[in-house]
Amino acid sequence: MSTLTPLEAAPIFRGLAQETLARIRGMGRHEVLEPGSALFAEGDDSDGLYVIETGLIRIWRTDDEGNPFTLAFMRPGASLGEMALDEAPRSANATAQQVARLFHLPRASFERLIGEEPAFARRMIEVLAARIRDLNTEIHALAYHSLRARLARKLLALCGPAGDTPPPLSQREIAAMLGVTREAVNKHLRALEKDGALELKQGRARITDVQKLRGNVPEV
Repeated sequence: MSTLTPLEAAPIFRGLAQETLARIRGMGRHEVLEPGSALFAEGDDSDGLYVIETGLIRIWRTDDEGNPFTLAFMRPGASLGEMALDEAPRSANATAQQVARLFHLPRASFERLIGEEPAFARRMIEVLAARIRDLNTEIHALAYHSLRARLARKLLALCGPAGDTPPPLSQREIAAMLGVTREAVNKHLRALEKDGALELKQGRARITDVQKLRGNVPEV
């Protein structure tokens, strides 16, 4: 049984013919980021599509007072920059949390492939449709779930599909993600800590049991 390369396994490239994949490889290049290095900053011109092959990328923004807060942790297989097609600037910052290797498909090549490779265009539509579905689920949770359930859901999303625990997060960051006060988040974090789902240390939350955390999220 053959093993897929990181690019072949990435959802945005999964299932494409080898000829198409070879063309994509020839149009892009690999980049390596050291921990703390910026991939791009909010407001930058969009320069194309990135696919993470190894490492961890933090997506973040700042609040009205200039304090940074995390939006997501992107792991191998994840793609960033699909919205480059609309010519708008980057909507968030992306920084390497670990040594990261990425495949970069420049914007001009990205647009060319969309126009010339129907299978790739279809994969793009499927990936973006999945993102919309996830957003619909988030809206449902915002309207109908308790804060504790929304908190657990957000922390699980930061873990990724494999259940990898993210770096510890400050309570202020978590509150900013949920649009609530730090005090409200603290109450529910302490309840989750009592349940054994996470631990609080120096004001930061570290997930210790993904399954217990998942038990706080109702079915949608």
